Amino acid sequence: MLQDDSPKWNFPPTNGATSYGLNGNSSDNFRGKRVESLIRESCQNSLDASAFTDKPAIVEFSLFRMNITDIPKVEELKEHFNSCFDIAEKRNEDTWKNHFDQCKKELNKKIISCLRISDFNTTGLKGSRDFESPDKNSQWVSCVRSIGSSGGKSTNSAGSQGLGKNTAFFNSILRTVFYSTLDRDGYKASEGISNLITHMDNKGVTRQSIGYYSCTHDDQPCRAIYDSLNLDVNFERSEPGTDVYITSFNEITRTEDLEKIIKIVATDRFLPAIRNNKLVIKVGSTTIDKASLPIIIEYLKDSDNNVPKQYKKDALDVVMFNDVFEDTISPIIYRTDELGIEGQFELKLKVGEGLNKKIACYRNVGMRIRNFAKRNNFEFSGVLTIVGDKLNCFMKNMENASHDDWQPEAYTDPKQLKIAGKLKNQLNDFISDELDKIQQLDLNDQIDSGLGGILPDLNENQDSNIQKNYIGMSKLDTSLESDFKDTNAIVDNKAVKKASKKKQSKSLTEDEDGNITDVAFKKRIHQGKTRNNTVNSNPVENNDDKISEESGDEEIKRKYSLVKIDISYASVLPYDKYGAYLVRLFPVNGTKKALIKVAISAENGEYKCLLESASTLDGHQLTIENGSIVGIELTQNKETSLIIKVKDNLYKSFKVEAYAYKKK
Repeated sequence: MLQDDSPKWNFPPTNGATSYGLNGNSSDNFRGKRVESLIRESCQNSLDASAFTDKPAIVEFSLFRMNITDIPKVEELKEHFNSCFDIAEKRNEDTWKNHFDQCKKELNKKIISCLRISDFNTTGLKGSRDFESPDKNSQWVSCVRSIGSSGGKSTNSAGSQGLGKNTAFFNSILRTVFYSTLDRDGYKASEGISNLITHMDNKGVTRQSIGYYSCTHDDQPCRAIYDSLNLDVNFERSEPGTDVYITSFNEITRTEDLEKIIKIVATDRFLPAIRNNKLVIKVGSTTIDKASLPIIIEYLKDSDNNVPKQYKKDALDVVMFNDVFEDTISPIIYRTDELGIEGQFELKLKVGEGLNKKIACYRNVGMRIRNFAKRNNFEFSGVLTIVGDKLNCFMKNMENASHDDWQPEAYTDPKQLKIAGKLKNQLNDFISDELDKIQQLDLNDQIDSGLGGILPDLNENQDSNIQKNYIGMSKLDTSLESDFKDTNAIVDNKAVKKASKKKQSKSLTEDEDGNITDVAFKKRIHQGKTRNNTVNSNPVENNDDKISEESGDEEIKRKYSLVKIDISYASVLPYDKYGAYLVRLFPVNGTKKALIKVAISAENGEYKCLLESASTLDGHQLTIENGSIVGIELTQNKETSLIIKVKDNLYKSFKVEAYAYKKK
């Protein structure tokens, strides 16, 4: 039972104010993407209203049908529509006439289709009692009573301009929407809004274009109904949250069709939020959350059978962006502090055949703003995350109404406008520069998963099993002896068969984590002259595993048994302008003690890389001997990243190899 006795439809008089026509109060920034925009805005609003840090916001979409007579005080509302019909007829404008002809048909129906959007684990819309103080800018006032306002939100919120709420009206043929909330303080509130045109009622009073189903008392301003409203008979709210009822939602009438679209749009726009368990979306029998995401991704992979034609590219983009998130690639960092904005852009890039040549950019709430695309002669996919509250807030205020691009001109202050322009340019340059670095690297034209990762050239005539063993073998071949100077990744079948006949003093074994636990080979006598390849190094003292510098590679082979570790990808990229490079490698097997060899690739052979120093990403110095890094631990199927300093920073092509070693 409503606490107020007289809720009714109220279109306030204009009192000589400006008249508004169709779309006069709000621009349809979402034309052509109305359903997609509605899904995005609904998820965004619920993320903003999340009540917990350890629980996800839940958004539920539910189609239902109801009698036209169940629209509250529908006969009152029809009177205002009839006045609008008369104006549309007199203006004789096709747009107006077509719109109100549709409205007339809807109002003449006995049953209409509707959409309910409900959220849970949220705060609800606070401030429903602030109708007399719009300056408080509460969540309720901002959502229900304001245009172009996103008040009551934190600097980390997904919304920015407050225009997204218009998507609900543009998805309603009648442009009539109802809101109902239960906030965390236990306050209930509801209200209806109908967005028509300025019109004259049957008493000759000119009425504003926006009307409210609300309460009036003693000529005071309209206020919310202090009770909940439920138009869906199959639903009842029992916990804090907000319900939005969109009347005459005719864009999609079948739940299975809505499920298909939401699977794509939700994952496309909120992939990190879902991955990080910040957002859960429910529609029909489908739940999209962290646990079900792998199933959704597999569903999207089969886009030919599962996805509507217009969404196929979006579906495949989601699959590729998710693969980048899944990859252990370390992000490339770009700080923005020099512009006076604390924060950073974090970019993860993956290079490989068949990728989409796009980089998705996400705000820290997990919402995608836009994709960057660049033409290159290699294929890649990437994700960029804006990190830091101040940077996110600044970038958010640059977004357009549809949240799919940044517009520096959104800032009117000259100083802020200048910073915004520089920031957008620096972001574009950062992405372009990182892609150019990959473009410039001549890694034997074999770029694969990871930044510039290389795989060996495979002879088409070689046995496919040999190729498979090298590229992705789960266990190292115990019959093969590795030579430190041997840079050829693949041996022919005869070599394999010959090597397999050799007797081994011990076998190569792995523990349950895939680590090499015993590197032991039949000792060989290495003949010939020793080469002294010692370069300036920065060794770590007191290292029991330190390799002697006495006689270069031959001394290493004399004292230590070596076995080559298969690497699924490796890359060496410029790290700064002072000769530092970022080395990344992804070993198929792990070892407690590894030797990393970085060589310079050239047309006429390979040369030792003149290393000055090497360190982990956290600054721990590593031992360098004879152009190689030693004593480092590698973990199976986990990326290892190093920073190396070289004497000549003009190198363009590198080769990276890894070995497990042990004293003989």
